[in-house]
Amino acid sequence: MQKFSLITFACCLMLAFTACKKETLLETNQDLSPKKNLITNQSSAKLLKEVMEAASDEQDSTALANLLLKPNKKSAQDAASACFAPIPGICGSPLIYSNSCYYKYQIWNDPNNLYVDLYFPSSVIGWKRDCNGRTCQYYVTPCISLDLYNSNGTKIGSLNVASSNISVTETRISYSISALKAQYKTLACVKLSGLFYIMKKCSGCSASRVSTVCITPQQFCLQQCPSVCPTVNNVSVDKVKICGSGVVKGTVAVNGDASKTSTTWTLDGQTFSGNSVSIDFPANNTCSPLTKTISVKVVCTTDQSVLSQRDFTVVINPVLTASVSTDFVLCQAYIDASCPSDFTNYSWNFGSQSGNGNVIPLSSNRQVLNYTVSEDGCSVSGSVNELYCEPL
Repeated sequence: MQKFSLITFACCLMLAFTACKKETLLETNQDLSPKKNLITNQSSAKLLKEVMEAASDEQDSTALANLLLKPNKKSAQDAASACFAPIPGICGSPLIYSNSCYYKYQIWNDPNNLYVDLYFPSSVIGWKRDCNGRTCQYYVTPCISLDLYNSNGTKIGSLNVASSNISVTETRISYSISALKAQYKTLACVKLSGLFYIMKKCSGCSASRVSTVCITPQQFCLQQCPSVCPTVNNVSVDKVKICGSGVVKGTVAVNGDASKTSTTWTLDGQTFSGNSVSIDFPANNTCSPLTKTISVKVVCTTDQSVLSQRDFTVVINPVLTASVSTDFVLCQAYIDASCPSDFTNYSWNFGSQSGNGNVIPLSSNRQVLNYTVSEDGCSVSGSVNELYCEPL
């Protein structure tokens, strides 16, 4: 096949442009001014020279891809260390993919986040004028996704990294691990996959794709981090005995970042969440005390370790009520408790008289009866106005 120069190829054989959100984003950042797009590093300058001297026609795409994938002389680890900033709080070794001096990436995690670091010394490979005098620029643009896997190697989801604001220099994209696991509960590993497009754009023309370089997917599994959890100073309830019905307030006192705790209170199959809760106990309309157990569990959301776990026993005494009845034959009044027992206590005052017990002697004088009934630590008070008895 007759060979043409790359300029002829640029003029006569435009490859179809396939849209990608990220391509569009980066194209808007491409300035075709020769003064602003002069090559600023040796690797880009070398690549531009090799691109312009590359084989033509169908060999051109292969030549560009081979140039981008040309290995560094240094090891991947050494090359990456020169490109990426130090990693604070890392749990283990990051996955580093650095097979080219034109783009690199690494994946790692700390206790809270998963990170994808992308590095482009310059997305612009170079520029050249074609046979029509148009300025044409070659640049690299990514179209990447982060694929999610469970521990069995089954793909459970995918995130569009290309929609992130990837610049032409080092970019760190972070994902909340807790948010990811809330949506993908079995998440264990990730892989970066997708394409790097080598694009060409000439002044006055739409961009076209010259070549495509595929990312070699490599698996990175989330690494266990040392526990970074708060401590629990105290777990308490404001009462362990209720008279009839009422509300028990539960509180967890945390030393540290309380947002990293998940607290569950359980009562009779009902669940209440939070470090501060109010639990409503319905009325005990029996004549016997009821015993209920509140179970509390405080978990650190960073590593799911249990920070505190305990039970509280709450006694709900019967609803205590009292009323007064009158016997006009014996001229006596009686204080009637709703659930009388040998442990029920009565106290009263009637005019100038006072006493204990539930029997009050009456007279023809109209007087006020004030009384209190107590039982199991609970009490109820009442009064009757103008209580008297006229002999039959």
